[in-house]
Amino acid sequence: MVKMIIWTQTAQRVFDSIIEYSLTHADSSEHAKKFFLEVYTQINKISKHPTRGRRVIGTKSMRFINFGKHYELFYRMEGKTLFISNFFDTRQHPNKRPY
Repeated sequence: MVKMIIWTQTAQRVFDSIIEYSLTHADSSEHAKKFFLEVYTQINKISKHPTRGRRVIGTKSMRFINFGKHYELFYRMEGKTLFISNFFDTRQHPNKRPY
């Protein structure tokens, strides 16, 4: 069971930019709201079952989960601390994938 959740600066910056883009360029704020709720739903699930995500090839502790239609959430565990590391929009070129 996770005792603490820490967001990296990268994860916070990418999360904020997705929300900001959704609010300014999407048809409505519904996309931003849906993304926000889905991220926190996924973090809640990960905190209960930290090994549910797939391991990132080439790393020892990094995992990711897919959520929504186009997003991946990258995270790692250190003891009882969950680190939210990054997000990736899968509509981008795969070479831009962070891990």
